[in-house]
Amino acid sequence: IGGNFHVAGPLPNANAVVMLPGAQILANAITSGNGGNIDLWTDYYTLAAGSISAQGGAQGGSCGFVETSSHNYLEVDGITVNTSATKGKFGEWLLDPADLTISAGANANVTVSSPFQPTAASSVLNVTTLTNALALSNVTVQTVSNAFSGSCDITVATAISWYSPYSLTLTAINNIYLNANIMAPIGGLNLGGTTITSGSEGLPSATGVTAAINVGTFNLFQGSWIQVNSSLPTFAVNNNFQINSGS
Repeated sequence: IGGNFHVAGPLPNANAVVMLPGAQILANAITSGNGGNIDLWTDYYTLAAGSISAQGGAQGGSCGFVETSSHNYLEVDGITVNTSATKGKFGEWLLDPADLTISAGANANVTVSSPFQPTAASSVLNVTTLTNALALSNVTVQTVSNAFSGSCDITVATAISWYSPYSLTLTAINNIYLNANIMAPIGGLNLGGTTITSGSEGLPSATGVTAAINVGTFNLFQGSWIQVNSSLPTFAVNNNFQINSGS
């Protein structure tokens, strides 16, 4: 809807896509088989509410892939995404705005009438929306370059906590700022950026924050991990710790 996956393919791109609360998009396998793939894409503004599901079959089959993306502004407040599987591999939900803050705040920086064009580069992902999604699927948040010359950063401004085997992947073209705790004792955390700064003095909108990590699996797949506070945040990995690339 609004374009092809990852902006690749023959379909023309929409300026704006709005999925209203109460709407449903379903690509579920019924008995056995894999879930389908669902994409909401726009050049300017994507609003995704309601529910999206791409589940594997009850008797076997992996889940599908869900992408809700925009080249500029993405709003996903109130959406439910389910890519869980009973007997197959988990699916994934991908969000890729220009730059993004995960917080308890409301969505901002967008015009209130059609064509719903953004007024700034930044997007906000409500932490409750994110944790609800992590109860049902893997979630990937990655930044892309945009027309507003945004910072292409990801900032975790509010603590994230979930108790499920699913993983959160944060991939930034520029930097990731961890200004709050991330707690997922049986879940996974995958990080990639230019720098990933945890518990640092002088972060955007934060000074002297302490961002603790407690996860089941951890993978630094790109960038430099930095902790510079005089009192370092606690860091615990309960199962599998990896550094695939970075320092």
